[in-house]
Amino acid sequence: AGPALRINLNVEATVTIHLTGTNSLITKNNYYAGLQKDNKARLIIKTNNSDATAGILNARSIDGDSAGIGGGFYGSVSCSNIIIDSCSVIASSKYGAGIGGSSRGGESYGRNITIDGCSVFARSKYGAGIGGSNGGSGYNIIINGGSVTASSDNGAGIGGGKGGSGNKITINGGSVKASSVSSSPTNDHGEKVYCCTIENLNSKKVIIDQNLKPWEPNNHQAVNPTDTNLYAWLTGEDHIVN
Repeated sequence: AGPALRINLNVEATVTIHLTGTNSLITKNNYYAGLQKDNKARLIIKTNNSDATAGILNARSIDGDSAGIGGGFYGSVSCSNIIIDSCSVIASSKYGAGIGGSSRGGESYGRNITIDGCSVFARSKYGAGIGGSNGGSGYNIIINGGSVTASSDNGAGIGGGKGGSGNKITINGGSVKASSVSSSPTNDHGEKVYCCTIENLNSKKVIIDQNLKPWEPNNHQAVNPTDTNLYAWLTGEDHIVN
């Protein structure tokens, strides 16, 4: 009847969800998010420290106006301050963002969303994969590593939903496949970065410029086993990939 899990508006402290095994938070009521966050405090989703393998969370608002993870049509429609760390997350919606804002009045934003060393698949039809809802904006979205696939049929993969805007999108590492990005992403140094697709059929370790730690493509395959490419976001300078 409502969200599968709800963090109420009057919660002022950081909420941390420690994932163990495979977990599903799914609502069939399109006015609520699968994991609904109505407050402005931090939400951290991470693997239980005692687990050897990454915890998995599947959060959905089926045919929903609300986000998979984030704002709800009934509740705080906009959403901010989400950190996803060292786990595996699948989040989807129809009009809301996969991760971010819900769709009410077409002005719902998703901001201050950080993904660090995770396997994330976020999808929406009219909202952003990660960011704003249908008509909403998405900004201050940071990806520090891991493997991310973000897509939308009508909005941005990362940034704003259909008709919405997006800015301050930062990609510092990892493999990030986005159907589109609302604005030109940069790294932490403010340099513009561009997607470089690296074919890696045999899932070997990949080293860029010899001075970075090699990627482990196995985590990338966890997002989409049929796609063995790596999607590196590099500056416009020459780079050596081997």
